[in-house]
Amino acid sequence: MEKNNAWIDAIIKVLDEAKTSLHYRDITNKIFEKGYYTKSDGGSTPSMTVNKIIGTNILDHGENSPFVRVGRGIFILRKYIK
Repeated sequence: MEKNNAWIDAIIKVLDEAKTSLHYRDITNKIFEKGYYTKSDGGSTPSMTVNKIIGTNILDHGENSPFVRVGRGIFILRKYIK
C-alpha cells in the first residue's frame, strides 16, 4: 500500500507540473527524470505499473479520484479539466 502511495504522489507531481494530459509512458519517464522514483524501485515494467495504479484509482474512487482518463492510456488531473 505504501509503495502505491509513493507512485500516486509521483504521478500527481508530474501531472500537476505538466498541467495537461499525458500518456502513462510519458508520466513514467518524467517520474524517473525528475527523481520522484528510482528505476531500481520501479520493477520490471514501471509504465504498466503507472497505468494500473491510475486506472485502479479511478475505478476505486470514481469522481473522487484526482485522475481522469481522457484517452487510451492518457490521463490528466481532475482539477485541470475545463
